[in-house]
Amino acid sequence: MKEEGVYLMEQNMDHNVAAEFSPKKEGLEKQKKILIGGGVVIVILVFVILFWRGGSVPKSIFPLPNRVENFVDNQGQEQVNFQTKLTIEEVLTFYRDTFVGQGLTERELLTVNTDTTLNLVFDGHNSGKAIVVQAVSLSDNKTNVNVRLEEI
Repeated sequence: MKEEGVYLMEQNMDHNVAAEFSPKKEGLEKQKKILIGGGVVIVILVFVILFWRGGSVPKSIFPLPNRVENFVDNQGQEQVNFQTKLTIEEVLTFYRDTFVGQGLTERELLTVNTDTTLNLVFDGHNSGKAIVVQAVSLSDNKTNVNVRLEEI
C-alpha cells in the first residue's frame, strides 16, 4: 500500500532527535505549525515519502512506531535502536501484531514480558535469521527498543 506523507524530524536543545510520520495533508499542517511556532524545537529535516517507511529518514528494514526518538541504525541496517513513548505492553502489541500479520512466527518459548522488560523472537524473515525485539523501560517515561536480525 503506497501512502504519501512526510517525516518530521525535530531536534530540541538537548540534541534529542525525534521523527514522526504524518499523512501528506496532516504532515504539511504540522510542518507549518512547527515552522511558525518557533520555541526550542528546530525542524532539521522534512522528507516527502511514498511508503510509510521506505526511502526516508528514519530508514529501516523493520517496522517502526509512528514516533521514535534517538534513532540509531547499526550493522548495515540489520539492527536499530530507538526510544519511544510507548509502554512495554504497547511495544509488545505493536511488534506482535505487525510481525504475525506479516506471516512470521513468534518463538513463544523465548518471549519474556515483565513490567519493565520485553524480549520477543520471530522466525520467518527472508534472510533466514530471526528477528529479535528487546525493550526496557527508562526512568523518563520512555521505552528503549532494539530490533535486530540474529542467527539463533
